[in-house]
This record gives sequence, structure tokens and C-alpha cells, in this order.
Amino acid sequence: MSTRNPPRQYAVSVLATDLDGTFLPLNHAQVHCVAMRRLGEHFTQTGRSLVFVTGRHYASVRTVMRETDTPSPTWIICDVGTSLYQPVGQSVAYEEVMNYRDHLDTLTASFPLARLGPLLGKLSGLRFQEPEKQGRHKLSFYTEGAELEDRVNAINTIIAQEDAPFSVVGSVDPFNGDGLIDVLPRNVDKAYALRWLSQKEGFFQEAMIFAGDSGNDLAALTDGSLAVLVGNASDSVKNQARSRMDESGRSDLLYISRAASTSGVLEGCAYFGVTFDS
Repeated sequence: MSTRNPPRQYAVSVLATDLDGTFLPLNHAQVHCVAMRRLGEHFTQTGRSLVFVTGRHYASVRTVMRETDTPSPTWIICDVGTSLYQPVGQSVAYEEVMNYRDHLDTLTASFPLARLGPLLGKLSGLRFQEPEKQGRHKLSFYTEGAELEDRVNAINTIIAQEDAPFSVVGSVDPFNGDGLIDVLPRNVDKAYALRWLSQKEGFFQEAMIFAGDSGNDLAALTDGSLAVLVGNASDSVKNQARSRMDESGRSDLLYISRAASTSGVLEGCAYFGVTFDS
């Protein structure tokens, strides 16, 4: 739990948030539903931007938005930072930002992702995720949660041997404890996508709050924006986030909330000076 007072008031204009376990609670307790309503109303009515940043693929995001009545975000970053969507006009539909897709194409032109899949498929302890969870720039696997680190290391060994332009992100599914592994273009992750978007749209890192709860949020949590790590994050993720922020001299930018998921996001926003009407 973070107990420091914020060093100063921040002019927050963007909330970028992970979905599962962060903006979306792992249960539908009324307290979290109220928190989501307050967050949604605030970012809709004030003109501040709301960005969903998730490992889910786009169709899955749209499904969960309908099922949970989440507010409509300004942008949706999917597939652990490897795809970006924006609204179509004033409608509720979204379209992929092709400039970002083309940009990622250039990063992997020397070694297409399809060439790497068969090599990794031979590793023991890995299971390909469903076809709809694979992406143009993302290759995803399941593994046992207890074996996550070993499997990530094995994949990194093959990537190094092949000199392939990719990196690996591992996390644990908050719903069932499965290990989740994503192979992405080198250095591309949620933080990378947010930096690209912020440069395109002209907002600054200290004007953005990023909220997350798991291993694939660590890069974005520690990339220089205001960071909210919700209370249901594992001790391992909390310790890694603290360590990275301490090493970079930015520990004052990290807030670890008392409350879990959606309520923790609300708490963190308030900590960094975002005020909400009762």
C-alpha cells in the first residue's frame, strides 16, 4: 500500500487501463459497479480520454463491453500492445489504426512471425492459444502457472538462437491461474503502444494515469506515466513494480491501492488529483 502524499497536483487528461482484474473486476460486487459508473461518467463528461489497454483481441473486448456495460473508450489497444483501434466518426464502432499495423510490419519484416511458430511449437509445456487469440503480430501460448518462468526462458533461448526480432511477455491469468505467454515484436508491449499513441495524439506521460494488475502491465506501469497498481495484484508484481520505480527514481509516480480492481482504479485516480462528484 502506498501512503505518500502526491508530490504535486497533476493535470490528468488520460486514463489508460488494463481490463481484466483492473477496470473489470473479477467479481461483480456492487462497489465495483459503482466505481465503474463513476469512472465512466467522469471521463465521458469531462472530455478526458479513456484508453483500454488489454491482452484481449478486439472481438473479445467488444463482447465484454456489451456484457458489462463498460463506457466507450477513446481508443482500444488490444493484443498486448500489437493492435490499436479508434472510433469511426461519432458511432460506437471502431476501426483498426492501419498506420500502427504498418509500423509493426516494418519491425518484423526480416523474420515473419509465422516462421517462428513451428519452432516454438516443438517446446514441451506449451499449448497454442485458440486461433482467435493469435494476431498478426502476436503469438500466444498457455502453460502451467508454476512453469511460466521456465517456459519464457526456453522461448527466449530460441529467439536468441534465431536472432529473431521478438520478445516475450509472461503473465498469470487472474481467473484461473494459467500461465499466459505472448511473443511480440521486440520491445513492443502495452507501454510501446501507449507511447506511439501519445506521440500521435500529443499527450504527455505525466498527463496520463496507467492502471494495471499483472505481469504484462509492468512495462506500462513503470514507463514514466502516473501508475496505479490495484490492490489485487500479486505480491510478485507489486515488488517488481516498486523495484523498477525505485531504480529509475520515479517511486513517487507509483500508487498501490488498498482496494481491488475497479475500486482501486478509482482510488488511484483520486490519489493523483482526479476529483469525482458524489
